[in-house]
Amino acid sequence: MGFEAEAQQYARAWTRIYPNPHAGSIPKKVLATFPKACRMAVDAMCYRPYPSLGNKSLAQVVRFEKKDQKMIEEAARRVAAGVDPGIIPERFLIGAARYALNKRLARPGVITENFYKELVRR
Repeated sequence: MGFEAEAQQYARAWTRIYPNPHAGSIPKKVLATFPKACRMAVDAMCYRPYPSLGNKSLAQVVRFEKKDQKMIEEAARRVAAGVDPGIIPERFLIGAARYALNKRLARPGVITENFYKELVRR
């Protein structure tokens, strides 16, 4: 998908939260099979064709690339500042609000208010 750095970030966060998952309550079989199960689940959900999608995969139908993430990040800065985020698909506004919250670009109430104002304008 092109988001290797982000995947590694999440993996590092996971291991900081759960430095020794074997010490917790996650069953050993789940821990042992997770890498393979995760790959299989992503493959099945994202890369296998679905008849309901015209025999295309979800990744083919709903494109999301680095340029889309950059658009979300720019829209996040604009939403946080109360500035028109420009021409951006509505589905990216949710990601923009989430990014703005995660990066603390503005107070949560400000982001929420600006997000809803933008949705109403569309």
